[in-house]
Amino acid sequence: MSVFVHNHNIQASKPMFVSQFMYIDFIRSLSGCSMPYSQKLNSIWKKRFGEEVDEGLLFVVSVERILQMEDFKEVGKWVSSSDYRSAQPDPLRDFAEKLVNEINVNHVEDVNRFCNVYVDLNFQVSEAKLIWVDRLGFDMRLWSPSKGLFEVRIPFPAEVTDEKGAKSTFNCMSQLAWEVEKNFNAPDFQKVKEVKQIS
Repeated sequence: MSVFVHNHNIQASKPMFVSQFMYIDFIRSLSGCSMPYSQKLNSIWKKRFGEEVDEGLLFVVSVERILQMEDFKEVGKWVSSSDYRSAQPDPLRDFAEKLVNEINVNHVEDVNRFCNVYVDLNFQVSEAKLIWVDRLGFDMRLWSPSKGLFEVRIPFPAEVTDEKGAKSTFNCMSQLAWEVEKNFNAPDFQKVKEVKQIS
């Protein structure tokens, strides 16, 4: 996999969070590339950014593998460039933020109930909030006055493929959590045990 970088726009003074580290096989100036490859990249640049580019400012980076990390304190997972290139984007990406906001505003009791029912906690949670949702589940942030701030990932019972499926699954999980809390139903799932303290 090759990535081309225009070094004129890189501003080292700006802080940035990087969720992926790349192991770079080699870097070479675009001016050293073959003519068809050089023309192709120039064409892509012009189409995408609407301007000509000085080939002396373009570099080709060949990526051998990518280290996917959620947090600098955690162990990441190495992904080959071919697997990374062929990966499919999450089907909920276009409306995940809207869905999270909607759930946090309209389903506060359900979100708080999820902590007690779906997560194995040894402390009392005073505030819970959904922070993200994808096809496999959702991430929550939990606050405990005595213990601090935590994040937890609660998986869906099955993968979802669209917004309707995500809402339906959330509603089913909410109903089950309510039934378990009220002792109308016995839990037939394993509680999440991995809770990450973030402060």
